[in-house]
Amino acid sequence: MTNGSPIKIFYADDDEDDRSFFDSALSKIDKPVELHCFPDGLMMEKALEENHYNCDLVFLDLNMPGRSGLETLATLKKPIEKSDLKVIIFTTSADEALIRKTHDQKAVLYVQKPDNMKSLTSLLKEIIDKRESFKLPVPFESFYFKKKYA
Repeated sequence: MTNGSPIKIFYADDDEDDRSFFDSALSKIDKPVELHCFPDGLMMEKALEENHYNCDLVFLDLNMPGRSGLETLATLKKPIEKSDLKVIIFTTSADEALIRKTHDQKAVLYVQKPDNMKSLTSLLKEIIDKRESFKLPVPFESFYFKKKYA
């Protein structure tokens, strides 16, 4: 995206409260952000395709009914490779097998959802600030974001 343009973020999560929490945290960051939220991966995939995968970051929850985040990630493989689409897994799970699988499927970062607004705001600010540095292939040791926020 060009300088001065809002940071375009797509976020799929079936939990309305989580989407609202995410939106509120983004509003506390001193950067222009254009957020597109979706209750499932399929709706987000369609919107991404309609936008020619033109976005800065994609946040994807794994545990969603219907098409899971893992299935959505698998369908985004070509855009990830062709369009430099940066998918961040944003979930409550710390399952090692899931972390490895999402790494293998070309996500750029795996993050456990923080449980409070201050932590989420700090986390999102850090991810947004580092977004240009997310490049494939991502070394596994830097893929799972374990930093704790106070």
